[in-house]
This record gives sequence, structure tokens and C-alpha cells, in this order.
Amino acid sequence: EYAHSPLFKRDPRFFITAVVEPDKSRRERAKGLFKDANIYEDLNTMFKNEDLDFIDICTPPAYHVDAIMSAC
Repeated sequence: EYAHSPLFKRDPRFFITAVVEPDKSRRERAKGLFKDANIYEDLNTMFKNEDLDFIDICTPPAYHVDAIMSAC
């Protein structure tokens, strides 16, 4: 919200098309920040519904491996 997304929003080469956020209140916040993006509660649902070129993993480091393996 404060580190990665402002950079992506400034660069016209990036289009945020999907966001995964397990927390309901943060999903609502994501809807406000990324009005054109599909917002998901979990990675697996997003991967079933999206054709992605790039994934930015913004979870705490302890959760990176699971997200990376799911993305692979």
C-alpha cells in the first residue's frame, strides 16, 4: 500500500490487474486503490482466473516461499 503500489501506479508500463488480500478490510482498501483490478481473497482463486505476466509478492518474508511456489 505504501511502498510498492505507489511506484507501480506512477509507471505507465505497469497495470495492476489483480490483488490478493485475505483480510476483508484490506480488500476494501485495495478496491479503492486499484479501481480496475480484480480483488481476491486467496492466491489459488486468482491464479485460476487471471493471466498474469508479473507477480509482486508483498507478504511478510515468512510467507514468501508459499506464495512463490504457488506462482510457479
